Parts: sequence; structure tokens; C-alpha cells
Amino acid sequence: MQLTPAGAHAAQLGLPQRMAIANQLMLLVGPPPITNYITNGICYDTVAFVRYMRGAAITPVQLVTITGQNWAPLFNAGGGLWVGGPIAAGTAVLFRRPPALGGAPFHVGLSLGGTTVRAVNGNTLGAGWNPIGDCNIGALVAHGGMPNTYICGPGTGDLCQVWLSAL
Repeated sequence: MQLTPAGAHAAQLGLPQRMAIANQLMLLVGPPPITNYITNGICYDTVAFVRYMRGAAITPVQLVTITGQNWAPLFNAGGGLWVGGPIAAGTAVLFRRPPALGGAPFHVGLSLGGTTVRAVNGNTLGAGWNPIGDCNIGALVAHGGMPNTYICGPGTGDLCQVWLSAL
């Protein structure tokens, strides 16, 4: 991931100071731009940065050497299928294709609590790391033919499952 100078500085702070920055990035109103801290704006990098700032099991070396979809295996490990209901704030939320369509992860966001997810580059699943682009996964339309599967791209027919990451 490409950190800005402010992001590199923030990553070296103690956990209480990092948590304060992460909490600001998760504000429902007026969060600072994520681009203050990272430059590439990929969903995986963005969520990994905020999870690291919140004290997740990510090392400083991983933070600066893993990029893009190379984070997917870490987000994909552990956790479980979301079957509705509120999600604890700060939980990484992984969007995957249903097993019948290969089961591959394709997007990740961060729960702000309840069913609100913040992300970048996810279109209707969270875009822009701001309140306007937040996604309410509780409003996703269920696909009747596959359990725990949702239509994640209105008008496209794209299907997804929502997984809660242990990372």
C-alpha cells in the first residue's frame, strides 16, 4: 500500500493515537478524506489501513508491502457468513461471489455499526469513503434462488454474499 507522509506518520503512532484517527475516519458526518493517509484508493488497502489503525493483527511490514487484492486472503481467513443483523463498528466486511459462482472475494468495506458499510471503489457497495457513498447492506435485495445471497449490482444481476472478516 502507498502511504502518504501523514499516513506513514500515523502508522507509527501508539495504539491510542491510531485509534483516534481510525475513529475520525469512521465518523458518520464529516470524516477526513482517506487520501490524507493512503494514495492508491483501493478498497482492500483502505480497509486494511483502518483495521491496522484500530489494532488489528496486521504488522507494519504487511501494511507497507501488501497491496490491492493481495489482502483478500487475509480478509478471507476466519470470520463467517453474515446472515442479517447489526455488525460491530470496525469489522471488515468482505463481499464474495456465491460458491456456485466460484466464491471469490471481490470487494471489502468497513462496518460503521449496524448495517452501514464504508468503502471505496465499490459502487453501490460503498464508494468514496464518505457518508454519501456508504452502503446499507441491510437494504440489499435477497436473491431467492440462493440462500444468504444478494443482488449487489442493481440492474446488473451481479450476486454476492456478505462475510464478516476476522482480520
